[in-house]
Amino acid sequence: MKTAILTAIYDHFDHWSSAWRFSCRSGCSTCCTTRVTVTALEGRRILDFCHTNDRMEWLVGKLAIDYSLQPQAQTTNEFVAASLEDLDDMPSSHHSRNPCPFLEKAICTIYEVRPFSCRCFASTSPCNELNTATVDDDYLYGSTAAMQLIEHLGQFDSWGYLQDVLLLEIIRNDKYSFQFADQGKHLLEKLLPRLRRAQPLPGFVLPEAHKKIISSLIEPILSSQIGGYTIQEIFNGKKGSDIIETKSHSQQ
Repeated sequence: MKTAILTAIYDHFDHWSSAWRFSCRSGCSTCCTTRVTVTALEGRRILDFCHTNDRMEWLVGKLAIDYSLQPQAQTTNEFVAASLEDLDDMPSSHHSRNPCPFLEKAICTIYEVRPFSCRCFASTSPCNELNTATVDDDYLYGSTAAMQLIEHLGQFDSWGYLQDVLLLEIIRNDKYSFQFADQGKHLLEKLLPRLRRAQPLPGFVLPEAHKKIISSLIEPILSSQIGGYTIQEIFNGKKGSDIIETKSHSQQ
């Protein structure tokens, strides 16, 4: 069910974001770096893809901890929770410009199952090493809201950089863990401090001027039906225990 919900979020976001004209094209890979963050659910989707296509040995060969990347200080939902409480001095993370290991000849080799951080990263103007990506606030708030929903879906499981999450999933749960048998314990000691836990949705940051267009993304997602329940009902615990309200917080 979680995979079906994740796919529904992807599909709704794709439809919603089609209103923008982006400069991104196949072979444009300036923004494809090791900075990508994912939930464990998205990581397992990539592992399933590689198993199905007999590419696990290829995948294992791509994975290594990027020590130039400092661990993320907060998940997306932790950042939004702090923002909603008007906390200052938010911790920042230092980022690497190392290219994504899944790029080959400037083309993504896992494009079909790329995580949301890749799906939503776009630019309305051509970008390169000197010119950064540009998007308007509507798109930024909308993509952040979708990212929050995905984190809520994967709550209390691992969250962090793509390579770190994939390594952890293989070492802990995959038949290819034997590839790391000699260094498994050592790798776990290195990996675990780099990862965080995905957190429940604290609410959305919806500035009044952007509320209508962002709601046009959030509402269709939450009203989508999966297995006879809406995503809103599933997130609110109708198939679980307690009710967890997914409130929207407006900011003037």
